[in-house]
Amino acid sequence: MTASDVAVFRQILDAKDVIEDEADLAGMNVDWTGRFKGESRLALMPRTTEQVADLLRHCQKRKLAVVPQGGNTGLVGGGVPIRDEIIVSLGRMKKVLDHDPVTGTVALEAGVILERADQFVREHGRMMPIDLGAKGSCMIGGCLATNAGGIRVLRYGSLRSNVLGLQAVCADGTVLDNMRGLQKDNTGYDWKQLIVGSEGTLALITAAVIKTWPAPKDIQVALLSLDSYEQIGKLYSLAQSECAEVLSAFEFWDESAKGLLQKHLKLKVPQTSQFAVLIEVSGSEKEPNSEKLLRLLEIAMEKEIILDGSIAQDETQAKVFWSFRESIPEACAKEGLVLKFDLSLGRSQALYSIVERMRDNLKNDATVSSITGYGHFGDGNLHLNISMDQLPDREKVLRIEKQVFGYIRENGGSISAEHGIGQAKMPFLHYSRSDTEIALMYQLKGLFDPSGILNIGKVLSPKTTKYFNVY
Repeated sequence: MTASDVAVFRQILDAKDVIEDEADLAGMNVDWTGRFKGESRLALMPRTTEQVADLLRHCQKRKLAVVPQGGNTGLVGGGVPIRDEIIVSLGRMKKVLDHDPVTGTVALEAGVILERADQFVREHGRMMPIDLGAKGSCMIGGCLATNAGGIRVLRYGSLRSNVLGLQAVCADGTVLDNMRGLQKDNTGYDWKQLIVGSEGTLALITAAVIKTWPAPKDIQVALLSLDSYEQIGKLYSLAQSECAEVLSAFEFWDESAKGLLQKHLKLKVPQTSQFAVLIEVSGSEKEPNSEKLLRLLEIAMEKEIILDGSIAQDETQAKVFWSFRESIPEACAKEGLVLKFDLSLGRSQALYSIVERMRDNLKNDATVSSITGYGHFGDGNLHLNISMDQLPDREKVLRIEKQVFGYIRENGGSISAEHGIGQAKMPFLHYSRSDTEIALMYQLKGLFDPSGILNIGKVLSPKTTKYFNVY
């Protein structure tokens, strides 16, 4: 990059949207976990899709690498530079473009913060299909780029399944636009689903049409204690049969998580055994929801599946119960540097075994302060957090990653349930994808981004030339 390039960018954008100050760039160059740091000397903050297209057109011409960035809340280093790539931040594209009060679809620019989007549609009696702990800072574009999951996939599906339209800009500045928001459109290849979840390696998402859902008029939440992971499976099966149509969340955490919540955040978690489960049911009427949840707890007590528990008496207590689950990542981070694993298996009973295995493998490692397991049981999604009191060297991290991901590969699972691949998991992509699948990914990368300027070093290794002779 030269001064002439910066001059071109200043012609495309307002001067205040070209960021060169080191202090302003500092936060953009490091990810949320603190593990990944880049050295970008320039951030561009376009306000329109046309500006994004003009910027990429120039970058393609000059072979300047770019990294798209939203709220920078990712956990795998996907939204920060690996070296000195140009950051293209979508944070100033934050308009709500349209809302259909009949179908409930909402059209949003990529920089709209998830919480703001949810507040907007709730004014119309609707809700966004996803809910994340980072909802106050994560942006729609980043959520789409990583196909964000969250706590209510069980009821409303992943973000991918709720995308009805997309606008994106390819590496050469070509704008792909399908913002019609059709519920049904069976006219050939669905290119938008290739770009959703591609982590900015195929195109930059600038806007989307998303399906929203009727906001429930009543929500009931229960917090329960169980003495084994096996009992959680039994409780989930029972919850499906008793609360199937109103079951909106089924979360769990272990005793280690409880300890960190109490130690670092001074939260008084009413958990009396090894595991806690948070169940949420929601719907249009209070009495049926309450009756279903109460019956579930009564049967679970009779069958000795749960030891004890309570149903939130009001909205305030429900928020307290949810705060326990949503605060676990923060509590883990306060324990020290965290190696975060986001895993899924089809066989739910095998999922927590990796937590126990890693506790046994690392029991003599004095640098490991805690190993915590929590997550979305109904989706088969475990978050394994290994907290360490000092920064481990890369060889040690690799050894731990090989143990964790090796177990997942042996059991036919995924090394990334919802966080994406980014930098962190790129060396292990083949643990979850076959050579044939990876070859196809390289071919798609070559089609969308032949010069390899988009988010280089994320998802697919640029050192691999077997399938793609440029990237």
